[in-house]
Amino acid sequence: MQEQGKFRVQPMCCCGIDENKVVADIQIPGVDKKDIQVHTFEDGFRLDAPARDVIYSGIYYVGCKTEAAKTKATYENGVLHLEIPVIEMEDETKITVT
Repeated sequence: MQEQGKFRVQPMCCCGIDENKVVADIQIPGVDKKDIQVHTFEDGFRLDAPARDVIYSGIYYVGCKTEAAKTKATYENGVLHLEIPVIEMEDETKITVT
């Protein structure tokens, strides 16, 4: 998909749970920090961040209820780091790999 001569791409994201918070590292090189838009919701977040020749865009679901309004975000060396507090984890089922 193109927008204003730029291609829209979904950035690489590494996401996990660490001490009752969701931690996400998203690779968005070449973005100016002031142009990053992160919108959080109960069980995920949405990202839009324009760079020189692309627009990084993605919607990510984290699989648990979060305190979206308490999300902390930092951007350094082309990586957006998010920490989203977890309210409640869903019941888990352990799967045996055969």
